[in-house]
Amino acid sequence: MDIAIFSNSSNGEFNKPYVFDNLENIFLSLGISKKNIGIDFAVNSIFKKNKIIFFRVKEEDVSTEDYFFGFDYLKNEILSLDAIFIPNVGSSHIIEASLKICNIFKSILIINQNDFYDFLTNH
Repeated sequence: MDIAIFSNSSNGEFNKPYVFDNLENIFLSLGISKKNIGIDFAVNSIFKKNKIIFFRVKEEDVSTEDYFFGFDYLKNEILSLDAIFIPNVGSSHIIEASLKICNIFKSILIINQNDFYDFLTNH
């Protein structure tokens, strides 16, 4: 599976896709972050033999330009995508844009329950 993750990290450049298929490269590129759901999800996905495309965002749910850079990259540069994971995002603008990408690839959107509730109640 190919999974795109949008999350913050202690290291790495913004507006750059990081493609990972092993743990060593994740930690070398993004650093070791305590309590970072995006990096934790990437690590667990690597254990399950998934390929990760990681986009570092300055601030989750706020830095829309970081999300839209990634969405444009996915739409124009990727041939297949099985899922998008956007933790800590309740913004309907970001969620709707990610759903458009999911529709293109027939992939799934992974968000947490609180973010889904925010999305539904702000619509």
